[in-house]
Amino acid sequence: MVKHLLLSLLAIQLTHFIFAQSNVGINRTPETTLDIKPIPDGFNFGNAIARLSDTSGTHFLTMRSGSPFFPGTGIIWNGISPFTIGNPIDRISILSDGKVGINRSTPLTNLHIQAADSNPAQMRLSDNSELKELTVSSGTAPFENPYIQWANSDTLRFGTGTNNSLDEKMFIAQNGNMHIEGTIQSDSLSGPGTRPAFIDSQGKILPGSNVAFHVIQTAFFDTITFPAQPILFDSIIVDNTNSFTVLDPPISNAYYTVPEAGMYFISASISHRLITRLVYYIEKDPIDGNPIQALTWGNGGLNNNTVFKGTVTTSTLAYLEAGDKLRVIINVPIGAIITSNTTSFTAFKIW
Repeated sequence: MVKHLLLSLLAIQLTHFIFAQSNVGINRTPETTLDIKPIPDGFNFGNAIARLSDTSGTHFLTMRSGSPFFPGTGIIWNGISPFTIGNPIDRISILSDGKVGINRSTPLTNLHIQAADSNPAQMRLSDNSELKELTVSSGTAPFENPYIQWANSDTLRFGTGTNNSLDEKMFIAQNGNMHIEGTIQSDSLSGPGTRPAFIDSQGKILPGSNVAFHVIQTAFFDTITFPAQPILFDSIIVDNTNSFTVLDPPISNAYYTVPEAGMYFISASISHRLITRLVYYIEKDPIDGNPIQALTWGNGGLNNNTVFKGTVTTSTLAYLEAGDKLRVIINVPIGAIITSNTTSFTAFKIW
């Protein structure tokens, strides 16, 4: 009796299995070695699902066919262990956070490719004809450096854009010629230390600087009433580092605090109406306690024409340390009159 009951139950279960030669079908006539078709049950949305798991159910792998009601065909695994593919060792690893490693079981980035042998790790993109191609290579120690290589006769282009559009910003031709739209930056990439570079007449890229200032005196008259007195430059035209300081009152003074060490070109131009010889200096007040130093000086002769201005200019190159203070000092007897708008003080960093 028990034997007949077991055979009946087995026959009921086998109605879901169909055997055709060596193929096995679940709920259908098999067309492959294993062919699974779901029974409409309202739970799996028409998906054919196969699941492999350990005895605890902690580690599992689920394969889903997708369906018109739930079209997401996919492979799902537990969120603890990586999903790996390989023979006989892991060649592709996908972590639970989405990082993918090729020949690396612990990828550190979204895509991490590591060479399987002593050759460099390479990624190659090509069209169907392989006439257009781009190769990125890691290089390998101790001989080959990393490189980017593209197809012969093509131009390597760089740009921005969305939805497969390209707003080209730079290209490198096959002969090595480069075109860049925009400003070239050298040194640091952001912040106050950024340096624009420039291209000379020979096509060489040279470092530039954005450390500069240019100030003028806009007061209608500035009468020098002491034997030595700093000129008050009261209007800042350019000051890329906000280092120029004006103090007035209580003491009329104007000075530039050097923001960075380097070689500077410095110039001062004084327009005047005077009754005697004018002498002036560009002075450096160093930060290390050394005596004040005159970097350059100029002088103007007598001006018999009291209607028009006389102008004298002096310039120099000087290496300055960060924190040095520059000012223009005029040294004449009482009565010199410095006139406005064409009296200026300028410096910019060369390197």
